[in-house]
Amino acid sequence: MKRLIQVMINFIWVRRFFLFIPFLIFNATLIHAQFNKPNATAYNYFDDHYYVTNYSGQSVVKLNRNGNKSVFIQNLTAPNNIIFDVFPFGPAFIILDSNRAKVFDTTGSMIANILVPNAVKLMDLVYDSAAQCIYTSDVENGWIIKTTFGSAPNYTPNITVWISGLVRPSNLLLQKNNNRLLFVQDTMNSNLMTVDLNSKSVTVLRNTGLSLLSGLAQDAEGNYYISSQFEKNIYQWNKYLTGSPKRIVGEPKPGDITVNSAKDEWVYCCILCGSVYVAKLHTFGPAMEIMGCPGDSVDIYKNTLIKCLGTFHPGNQFVLELSTPLGNFDTAITLATVTDTLQPVYQRIRLPENLIGSKKYRYRYRTTNPAVIGSFELLYLNGKPQEQFTKDSMAFCGLEEEYLIPKDTQFVYQYWSTPIGFKDSSKTIYAVSRQPETIYLRTKNADGCLSYDTVVTYPILTSQIQLSVKSDSIVYCTSLPPNAHHLIWKCNDTMLTDTTSEIVVRKTGYYTLNFIVSATNDCNYVTDSMYVEHIPNVNSNAILGEEINLEIYPIPSQEQLNIRSNTLLREIQIYDALGSQLTQIKVDNFEAVFNIPEFRDGVFVIRITTANGLSFSRRLIKISK
Repeated sequence: MKRLIQVMINFIWVRRFFLFIPFLIFNATLIHAQFNKPNATAYNYFDDHYYVTNYSGQSVVKLNRNGNKSVFIQNLTAPNNIIFDVFPFGPAFIILDSNRAKVFDTTGSMIANILVPNAVKLMDLVYDSAAQCIYTSDVENGWIIKTTFGSAPNYTPNITVWISGLVRPSNLLLQKNNNRLLFVQDTMNSNLMTVDLNSKSVTVLRNTGLSLLSGLAQDAEGNYYISSQFEKNIYQWNKYLTGSPKRIVGEPKPGDITVNSAKDEWVYCCILCGSVYVAKLHTFGPAMEIMGCPGDSVDIYKNTLIKCLGTFHPGNQFVLELSTPLGNFDTAITLATVTDTLQPVYQRIRLPENLIGSKKYRYRYRTTNPAVIGSFELLYLNGKPQEQFTKDSMAFCGLEEEYLIPKDTQFVYQYWSTPIGFKDSSKTIYAVSRQPETIYLRTKNADGCLSYDTVVTYPILTSQIQLSVKSDSIVYCTSLPPNAHHLIWKCNDTMLTDTTSEIVVRKTGYYTLNFIVSATNDCNYVTDSMYVEHIPNVNSNAILGEEINLEIYPIPSQEQLNIRSNTLLREIQIYDALGSQLTQIKVDNFEAVFNIPEFRDGVFVIRITTANGLSFSRRLIKISK
């Protein structure tokens, strides 16, 4: 199964999670054709290519970021290792080929072929750029060789056996900050050894408990990487060298290891497999695609299939980011931040309310120390319903009104007048209170997304605005309520006239008066029905051939009301707007005067009866001074 997913190199970084069999291997394409027992690699940071030594192929192969390969150097004898750096004579490759050091420029042309005196098998080399010298191990002789360079233009190398009597030193690691050189042994039960660069004293740093070691490297966080051809594994050891090395990958015969801290990559060779692996050191990311709505709480899980070899410094932050709706992170939104050296296994976060719907959102983690961007997953965000009301208040007439919510029929509306007790409604809400009331609405669209809105409803007419009539009379509208546009009179559902004062009744029937009210918002009708018994020619004031003159003044009145007629008056009655009789006065005169200060302000109906039995009704308005 391993061989099916095992890969040489693929520098087209794939966004999906990496495979872990038995650990995370970079998801790339397996290439066998130009590798024949590869055993070491070097990185040229000028052209961003890796260079691989083929031991049995007797060549060096060049690999670019697209996975394209080309033979860079041929006709070698037994290449064991390779290094690229800027030496005193310029940027170049040095290849340890059996007992020789061969120098090539960046075009692959040989510029030097140096036979190391008495060397048997040159195994590894490191370059001290500050001291401008090279340290090389000879595993068979037990030597560490030091090479320095003469002055320009020839830069003649000076090669000396720096330390001898070592037990099979194989791979080297220069720790300039600690002024020491580390090496491992190609022996059973190998030690990690250290050499002081000044005194050349050799000591055992740690016993590895491993055998036949063939690779040694260190990452920017200080972790060590060791290859063992006896255990057939590659191991990681923490920077404190505490505990035992931790197995991270198994291979039948692993070669040397390269750590490219600038690219956050590590590279190792499988000699028998004919394979080279390139993987990210710091690999992390979310586990799965998620779907939600703006304002939803969603669960974010760590992708446990991703194996992160790199470690993080104290104070590091894992920052969870959301892309733009188009999927880029140029102006990413920070969803959560956790300070830790380990990626959070689980987080519950809330999506921002102001997001727009899109199927192209991405979310990811990035870290701050070191600064690394992890893999991403998709976030499918459904659109949020539009606001139900563009205004925050709504007027209504009377005590109960039904209002249509102007929304698409696909929406389902739910509302409640208190935080508990939901009601479902397809399109309507009801305002039923005499007092202002806040109605909370929750809207759900076809995608299941919710939005919330509130509207304050308040009455603009109260119950005291009534119309009152008697069976044989009608209330004339000599003036209007201050919040009325106009009055519409109907008889048996047929409109008679549109007026602001009074109407002429010419037949008995049911009449309806509709007030159209104007406040901050237009409102429905406030209506009252009445039965009017028609008395012919009442409104023309023609009684038995006589001309009747009736005067009531002043209207509106404050304290005193005067009534004068050319016909003898018998009785005067005053009713309130609800039809309740307030007073009754007997009269036997053509004039009547009475005081009304005890009446409250408002509209009243005055009914006058003459000596010949005719009755008239007029509207009276009482106001304060």
